[in-house]
Amino acid sequence: MRIEKHIQFCAWSTDSARLLVALSGTIGKPKEPEDGGPTQYESSASAWMCYFNTRTGAFEQTDRLRKANSEHGNSTSPELAAAEPGAVLSAEAIGQESVEISVNDRLKKADAELNDIHRKLLKPLSPAEKIQLQNEQRAWLNDRDTFAAIHANQSWSPFPGASRIEGLAIATEMRVAELEKRLAR
Repeated sequence: MRIEKHIQFCAWSTDSARLLVALSGTIGKPKEPEDGGPTQYESSASAWMCYFNTRTGAFEQTDRLRKANSEHGNSTSPELAAAEPGAVLSAEAIGQESVEISVNDRLKKADAELNDIHRKLLKPLSPAEKIQLQNEQRAWLNDRDTFAAIHANQSWSPFPGASRIEGLAIATEMRVAELEKRLAR
């Protein structure tokens, strides 16, 4: 039987009073390695998120973490949990506890805003200008995907998939702001 335990730093709250950590572990029996590879384990995994309160020196939970833990607590891996809408990517400051909008919902909202403003920008343009804007948008899509990959890579989150989606949302929100300025001219 093999048991592994992990603690992962996730985020600091803006007031530096809370450190968000993920505690996880696996337990399982060895199974035959595939094609002479390393020993693998049949395992079950669980993950649990909590805050360490730097002011009190105690571990604590908020409603948002309780909800996330009930959704992710018995996930077979953090990668599978990443696609779930309740992934926690930020730490709540003391006194500012709230429901966190899911990264999927945030991206959907930003994407809808982007499509709306893009349509408004295209309307008055000549055919040549429309092609130019569409080419610019295609290039931006590559930049957005690169930004999202870097964002996920640099985050401390145990949910890299959710961090990537958050990166897509952030880049899309920035593009919306940029195009809104252009539309206002």
